[in-house]
Amino acid sequence: MVASREKFSSQVSPDLLAAMREVARNEGRHFQAVLEDAMREYLDNKARQKVRPEVLAHFPMPASKETGVSMSCSRSEPPATTTGRPHPARPCEIDRVLGSRV
Repeated sequence: MVASREKFSSQVSPDLLAAMREVARNEGRHFQAVLEDAMREYLDNKARQKVRPEVLAHFPMPASKETGVSMSCSRSEPPATTTGRPHPARPCEIDRVLGSRV
C-alpha cells in the first residue's frame, strides 16, 4: 500500500534548504523522505516537551501520573531568590528530583 502524499509549497532559507538536500544526497535518499523525517521528529519532540520545573513549582498539583513526582512540600522555608527575598513558590519535592535538570 502506498502512503498518500499531499503537495505543498513553502519558503525556507537557502542555507537550510542546501543542508537538507545535502543530507538526502549523502544518505542516498529522496529529499521528500528526509523532509518528512525531519517534520515527524520535530512533532515528536514537541509532544514530549515538558513544563520546566521552575515554572511547574509555582502551581500546586498532585503527583504526576507521568513522573510520579509528588508536589508535597518537603521544606519549611521557601528558598531565597537571587535578590535575597523569599521565593514566591513553596519548595516542593520536585526541587529535589528535577533540580539538577534545570
